[in-house]
Amino acid sequence: MGPIDYNAGITTSIRQRLGEEVQHLSRIEKHCSLVFDEMAVKPMLNCVRRIGRVIGYANVGRAADRRDLANKLLCFIIKGLNTNYRIPVAYYHTKQITGQELAALIRTLLAEVEKFGFLIMRLVSDNSTVNVKAYTDLCGGTLTHQIPHLCDPARPLFLSFDYCHVIKCIRNILMDEKKKLKINGKPITGDYIRRLYESEKGSAIKQARMLSRKVVYPNNFEKMNVKRALILFSPKVSGSIDFQRLQNNPDYKDSEETTKMMGLCRRWFEVIQIF
Repeated sequence: MGPIDYNAGITTSIRQRLGEEVQHLSRIEKHCSLVFDEMAVKPMLNCVRRIGRVIGYANVGRAADRRDLANKLLCFIIKGLNTNYRIPVAYYHTKQITGQELAALIRTLLAEVEKFGFLIMRLVSDNSTVNVKAYTDLCGGTLTHQIPHLCDPARPLFLSFDYCHVIKCIRNILMDEKKKLKINGKPITGDYIRRLYESEKGSAIKQARMLSRKVVYPNNFEKMNVKRALILFSPKVSGSIDFQRLQNNPDYKDSEETTKMMGLCRRWFEVIQIF
């Protein structure tokens, strides 16, 4: 991509790459998703002597006007729907960006990227509060999964939350001992999974051999692993709980709604992964 110029937004080098990449794609290969996410960064100033600039301030939203130090890095990429390419589009240093400010950035980037010939069919993000508010703003006040495309109203634009992030959030809610969820008067709780793990821990023969400490009691870093979240919702785990209930084990009484929910989550993940 060439030397880094430390500019935010769609830089000259990114524009050059977008222009080069699109020439080698057929029309169907130009269909893509615009994916965006934030990561935390340490607030600090850096002096780049080569270009005679100080970087580290937020450069988008109200924080940019106040010259606040950025604590997040907001990145946008496009990912092919028919062809597996990933191309960086833009990045911004942010601090407490609002949903309205994020929605304005999305509108700008949609227009800029489509000028090169790419066809953005879908927006993808995690379901953080600011992203939900940005989607709601794009929808005109009522959140929905599809709206007229902002660049061409004759085309649809789909709004999608990252299914990997969603399944991890569901896992965290299920395993949170403080959450008291019920369906049809019966609990939805991860206590049954913990009991199964504790009862089989150290045994040579296990019903749910995939359960481990990292799956049942993950630390904050281990919670980021999608495969471990899927193990929790696997048919072997829910089937083992069902078996214990059918054997009249009192520790698993009223667990049928929990295992039913686990099965639905697993099937939902498998179906949406196809798309």
